[in-house]
Amino acid sequence: MVNSVHNCLSVCTSQSGDFTKFLIKDLKAYGNGYLEVLYGQDEDEITVMCSCKRFECYGLLCRHCFYVLRLCDVKVFPEKYITRRWTKDVVPNMSKNSIVNPHILSGINPEVDNMVRDTMTSSEYIVNKLVTDMSKLSIFRDTLKNLMEQTDVETRDQPSVKQKDIVSSFVPHNEESTSAVCVPSGRRNKGSGSHKRFKSKREQAISRMGKRSRGCHSCGQDGHDRGICLALRGPQKTG
Repeated sequence: MVNSVHNCLSVCTSQSGDFTKFLIKDLKAYGNGYLEVLYGQDEDEITVMCSCKRFECYGLLCRHCFYVLRLCDVKVFPEKYITRRWTKDVVPNMSKNSIVNPHILSGINPEVDNMVRDTMTSSEYIVNKLVTDMSKLSIFRDTLKNLMEQTDVETRDQPSVKQKDIVSSFVPHNEESTSAVCVPSGRRNKGSGSHKRFKSKREQAISRMGKRSRGCHSCGQDGHDRGICLALRGPQKTG
C-alpha cells in the first residue's frame, strides 16, 4: 500500500463497458511501466483487476490495484480479495500420518472424491473455529470418538485392507501380462573380434590345471622343450 503512494501515477482514465479503465505508470516496473487496471462497482461488490496478474498468481492485490482503490475513495477493503490462505481460519496442511490424501483421490470416483474432501475440510474447519472454546471443542472431540468406536464395531468383521492395495487403487497401473518372454536371438557384432566371454583369473587358473605343461626330455625340467634348452646350447660366451 505504501508503494502505491510513492511509485504509482495515474496517466488517464477511460470507460470500458461497465468498468473504468485506469492507465497506471509504475516507476519501478520493468519495461515501459504502464499497466491497465479495471475498476467496477455494483451495489455491494467492488471488482478491480490489473494487467500484472499478481492477484491471480499469488492471491495478493498489487500496488496498482491499491492505488486505484485509493483514487476511487474505497474505505473498506473488498472481502472477495481476502483469500482464505491468508486468514487465521485457513485449513492446515495434511498430517504426515494421514492415510487418505485428498490430493491423490482424483480419478477414482467423483462422488467419493468430493465426499472425502468435504468431510476432511469440514472437520478441520470446525476445529479451527472451536480452538478457543474448550467446552465446545471437547464435545466435538467426544462426538468424533463415539463415531470412531461405532465405526470400529461395524467394520470389525471386514478384512483389513493393506496400504499397498490402497495406493495401487489410487495410481493407475497396467494389468500383469501372462505371455512368456523369450531370449532374444544373438546377433554378431560388427568387425572382427572374439565372441567369447571374458574369463576371470580363477577360471583361467582352473583351466590351466587340467592341461599338461611342456617338458624337456634332455634336462628333465618343465617349462621348455629341446629347441630352447640351455643345457644343449652349452655355456654362452660373455664379451
